[in-house]
Amino acid sequence: RELVIWAYMEHPNVLPFYGVYLLNGIDVNACLISPLMDNGSLAQYLANSRDVSRGPLLYDISKGLKYLHAQSIIHGDIKPENILMDVDGKACIGDYGLASVNGASQDWTSRSQRLHAGTVRYQAPELLLDDAQVSRATDMYGFGCIIYTVSRVIPLPCLTITSHHEWF
Repeated sequence: RELVIWAYMEHPNVLPFYGVYLLNGIDVNACLISPLMDNGSLAQYLANSRDVSRGPLLYDISKGLKYLHAQSIIHGDIKPENILMDVDGKACIGDYGLASVNGASQDWTSRSQRLHAGTVRYQAPELLLDDAQVSRATDMYGFGCIIYTVSRVIPLPCLTITSHHEWF
């Protein structure tokens, strides 16, 4: 699923897809290939570049997210670790393992994706419900948490759970 979604995207703020490599010729061991993002994740970049202008980073992320949503793609796990920084400090959205195509049949989209499996700290509260589904709105909630983080504040610092199952 990740390969199919990612392979057709092309935008300056979406991590480029270069191809796939099959270990031992077996598709179960597929490695998805992308460029090396020299500055690591957004979290790593901010830790190593404290004086960087943060507005352009947020603008890059917003443009990438706008592109995804215009293509009817729901990312499903927007968080600093899934925003990768190139050598010039440009932000690119990566990791499409939980992404889905809005309106796709439920047979094509896995149950774990439909019901959510992302990072609790960056998930919209409605995703804690058993039958909740990711949406553009839940992606935007994750982006709001990134804005909060980029402003040097960790969202919900008292939150110690790592899974939505721990709420119930």
